[in-house]
Amino acid sequence: MSVPNGRHSQPHANSTGPQTPGRDRPAKKVDAKPWGERKKPQREVVVPSEFRPAVRYDDLERIANTISLESGSHVVPSVSKGEPLRFLIYGQGTALDDAIRCVNQFIDRARTKTAASTTWAKLKAFDANEWCRNELKVMEDQHKAQFKTAPSEEEPPPCKVIVGWSDDLQLRGVSPRDAFGGQLEALDPIRTSDEVFISLTRKMQLTIEGYHPSNVQDAEEHIQNLVRKVEGTFFKPEPINFILDHTEGIDVLLHGIKDWPIQSNELIPQLKVSPMMDEHGYFRNRDIDPALLARVQHQLLCVLESVRYERGTYDLVIRYGCLAVGGLKKEERGNKYSVEGFQMGISRAKITLRVTKWLGDRQLENNLLDRLMAAEHLLEPVGSSGSSASMFAPGKLQNVRPIFRGTWLLEDLNSPNVAQAIVIQIDWTEDEEGYYEKMAPQFFKLRQEKVLPEDHLDINLMELGDARGWHFGLESMQAISKSTVSRALVGFADRVRMSPECAKDFKSTKAFAIWDFPGFKSLGSRLDKVYTFGIKETRYEVEALTMWYPRAAPCWGIFVRHRDWKMLLNPLEKLPPGHSVSFGDTFQSFLPDDGLASVSTQGTSKSLSELVKMKGGELPPAGKGIKLLAEKLIKLSGVINGY
Repeated sequence: MSVPNGRHSQPHANSTGPQTPGRDRPAKKVDAKPWGERKKPQREVVVPSEFRPAVRYDDLERIANTISLESGSHVVPSVSKGEPLRFLIYGQGTALDDAIRCVNQFIDRARTKTAASTTWAKLKAFDANEWCRNELKVMEDQHKAQFKTAPSEEEPPPCKVIVGWSDDLQLRGVSPRDAFGGQLEALDPIRTSDEVFISLTRKMQLTIEGYHPSNVQDAEEHIQNLVRKVEGTFFKPEPINFILDHTEGIDVLLHGIKDWPIQSNELIPQLKVSPMMDEHGYFRNRDIDPALLARVQHQLLCVLESVRYERGTYDLVIRYGCLAVGGLKKEERGNKYSVEGFQMGISRAKITLRVTKWLGDRQLENNLLDRLMAAEHLLEPVGSSGSSASMFAPGKLQNVRPIFRGTWLLEDLNSPNVAQAIVIQIDWTEDEEGYYEKMAPQFFKLRQEKVLPEDHLDINLMELGDARGWHFGLESMQAISKSTVSRALVGFADRVRMSPECAKDFKSTKAFAIWDFPGFKSLGSRLDKVYTFGIKETRYEVEALTMWYPRAAPCWGIFVRHRDWKMLLNPLEKLPPGHSVSFGDTFQSFLPDDGLASVSTQGTSKSLSELVKMKGGELPPAGKGIKLLAEKLIKLSGVINGY
């Protein structure tokens, strides 16, 4: 999938002469020169055709000026034939989101009124309390805005500290201006929140000045966190690809794809069992190499350390799926390679390896749910993993009921400069009476020009004899407020509904959601029916998903998480600039020795720079937690494959 590059044409912001309602034009009171010279606005809010109110241009101009004052951004409206087409927004930081939120509120209010009431410019009744609040807010904003400028030379702030620049970043040729902008504008949130002045010396040092020692101290800590965040962007973990059953065969065969929900040019590798080697599945009877587990443990720790300064919605997940290799020609189908040659090709990046989200075998999938519900030696029933996680656990595995989840990838109509995708996720969970209830939609955005969440971790443990493997991943997106999302996308989410047939019968094999895409393009979608089971004597959970991709029969996937991983990573979703999240002892927090208690506030872990320097024999030995997790995964794959 690729994101279309087409965008709405930009209105001319430097037009002069008489204005008519039938033309696109900027607000009259806007100084056209400084804003018109900008090549592109930072944000754009397109008013969907079905949401456009009939409004006089003078009123629209007044509204835009009000939004500009309230948000701190510069808002330029554009109209055609008496209807607003779009709002161009110039600004930076949180002021952009504030402006989008105000514009969306105007659209929501205006489309519920008649043309006459919208056109008539009304004044609200005077509210003394609101006036006081607004005046206090203006005074506070003006007070904080002074810290974006240079301090007074006549009365310099009494508190001052100098922060040296990172040696690691200096070696990489990264200066403070490279990291934080020419005017250090990326530090503005720290300037205003901590109320300090920040400037750059000729020696690439940052000077922090303020009126209170505590403010300067806080700002120093926040800047150090931002520096660590920049250092973390250069950390690229090396993939770990290991064949668990490498002693069971000599050759690797390449098969063509079948039973996949998505077309691909990849091939499926599978180990050919040899009578001269260990019998198929023998690896399940022995412990996994402790050195391998130590590498996995260390890599996971490094990645978690690198992201704890980075805002985002993170999902630490282990999935079991079909193996796929890319970078080979179709003519390679049917060829075979030695196990050593296959491993070398992956390690030297001559071929790419990934673990898909589906098992890739219809015959295996047909009775998968029955096998899981019969695995009472390994699994136990738990409550719903959806939004209603407080639901009581059923008494038997056979009584586990699913939740339903829909995920849609849609083009952001408010991104004029680059291709930007918005992810909409909706859950349906059981209420107290056993009926499925639609939860509030969640909205996320992906990195620019990306159509998949960013994966910060790439660990693949292959069960090559079954052409499947385990992938350890840490995926991230950016959660966004509903108030800043295009009204068209919000309207789409509101219209999605569950089909009456599936609402009555959760065992139905038909796609359970109904929706349409008026006026914008879909970049992808997936429907999931999620059955959740617990792994006995631990807090690890197994999700068995029936997945519907567009134009394909449903397929199955397996995902494993610890029940507390989401709680540990949740603070990163709303992380303020310059702050960080502490995981305590990361080993014990994410990989508890007993698989149960997953929160360890005691102790600390090494910094990322210290961890990266550790090699080979310097790595800490594999702990009980990673060994326990690996043992449970191997047992689970045995159940999945029917051993």
